[in-house]
Amino acid sequence: MYGKQNKWCFMPKCSSTSVSTPNKTFISVPMNNEKRKKWFKAVRRDMPQSKSVFFCCEDHFNNQ
Repeated sequence: MYGKQNKWCFMPKCSSTSVSTPNKTFISVPMNNEKRKKWFKAVRRDMPQSKSVFFCCEDHFNNQ
């Protein structure tokens, strides 16, 4: 859905980008308002007013 655009991890203090770490997977933060609020709350970030696309890199998921 988001193709080849440059992606960066929205997690605080994470410097992963699709340029610096091209082999990493980046998962898009949900656009659904309720789910999106939960993601931003979980990482202690204020939710932006805009509907910008945010990504989280694979480092922050439990790959089981």
